[in-house]
Amino acid sequence: MESADFETLNKHDCFELLSSAWLGRVGISADALPAILPVAYVVDGSSVVFRTSAGSKLDAVGEGQVICFEVDHADRDLRTGWSVLVIGRAQEVTDPNELARIDDLGIERWSSPTADHYVRLPADVISGRRTGMPVSTSC
Repeated sequence: MESADFETLNKHDCFELLSSAWLGRVGISADALPAILPVAYVVDGSSVVFRTSAGSKLDAVGEGQVICFEVDHADRDLRTGWSVLVIGRAQEVTDPNELARIDDLGIERWSSPTADHYVRLPADVISGRRTGMPVSTSC
């Protein structure tokens, strides 16, 4: 028998967990279809900042779409994990002073050597949960 024990996380805990990782997924609408794409990121204040190349993610930001961003972690052996979701309206960072500051944060390039655009996603909505799923060995 398995039981799930989910804990709803507060905003502080969500940001703490987000800060512990470097790779997340951005959810956008591309040609009226959902798309989930990996990005390298950092937490900067109450925002997530990620790198991207020209293309669908940057197009969605330029169109003013509400996008989502998710990071999660799971430990298969311990049956524990967490997930954090950020929703908001992202903007490309174009101010030269802000670009220089963000560049110093050291956001890695995930898959593209041309990921030379920075996008800021304010955490207009942030939610998360953590689970520890004790597994019973009885039948």
